[in-house]
Amino acid sequence: MADRPDRDEITRAAAEVAEGMHNVAELVAPIDEHALGYRRKLERDGWSATAAEAMAVELHHQLLAQAFGGRR
Repeated sequence: MADRPDRDEITRAAAEVAEGMHNVAELVAPIDEHALGYRRKLERDGWSATAAEAMAVELHHQLLAQAFGGRR
């Protein structure tokens, strides 16, 4: 059975996870902003908030899949 990590190892691991999450957030921010702008444009163009949100979510998913090599 593996030894339990000590407090320093846990602290280092937590810092690495936090840094990784921050890096992902920076990568995804332009996609988030683009999808939000698309939703707002659709609403200005007369689409309902529900329809605009659904289309923006689909765009968001497509862009994330393209950015990170996934398929949709």
